Amino acid sequence: MFYGFSVLFLVLSLVTGFPALLRLAKMEKIRKNGASTFGAVRAAESDLGWLMTGAMGRVTHPLIEFQVNEKKHIIQVNDNRGFLAPRYDAGDTLEVIYDKDTPWKAYIQQEWRIALLDLSKSVVEVILAVVLWETGVSLGMPL
Repeated sequence: MFYGFSVLFLVLSLVTGFPALLRLAKMEKIRKNGASTFGAVRAAESDLGWLMTGAMGRVTHPLIEFQVNEKKHIIQVNDNRGFLAPRYDAGDTLEVIYDKDTPWKAYIQQEWRIALLDLSKSVVEVILAVVLWETGVSLGMPL
């Protein structure tokens, strides 16, 4: 049983950590040549409609509008908090980090912190997987 849960936590860590690493790498590219401004959530409803919210929890794609050099840009972020309250509501003001050369490549500052949190969760899941595996070994349980 220890080994089964250990493998489960290891798989969960990959599912949590790999997307977080990809998001962080993408955001780091933008941040290297980036600047910041503030934008507003223009719309916070899901473009997938009610069907998605009933079966798998709430998934919304808020549109964030910001302005750079007197030109408006819109980015879309994923808010997949399940059945929890949405992260962004229409009218919220958020810090946007954008690439100076290509301002449409941007992300919300809060998304950086969320990706770091997901990566931290992944590390804890790996540690838990190792502890469970070693517990099984130390108790002499067969594989």
